[in-house]
Amino acid sequence: MVKLLIAYTAAGCTQSGGLRCNSVSLFAAEYIKEAVAEDKAENYEKAFEAYMNGLEYFKTHLKYEKNPRSKEAITVKASSCKAHYITVVHHIMQKYKPVMFAV
Repeated sequence: MVKLLIAYTAAGCTQSGGLRCNSVSLFAAEYIKEAVAEDKAENYEKAFEAYMNGLEYFKTHLKYEKNPRSKEAITVKASSCKAHYITVVHHIMQKYKPVMFAV
């Protein structure tokens, strides 16, 4: 969370929003791109971590965004990413599913 706040501050964002808050969305987009690449490569643990980071950036951007259109666009993108995140979680759960042995 500290890394997120430092990046948010470094992007020049304030509670009143601002043009440079889009930099935070760029951070989120980079994490999501990384997550999609790892997902396609079936590296689900790395994809899980990247999706988590990207969604955290989207959540922080939403917190400070004032423009309703931008908020809606971010919400739609974050919802899409969350759906992919859930499928990654299911893949991880299947991979580590306890094996039952017949006695």
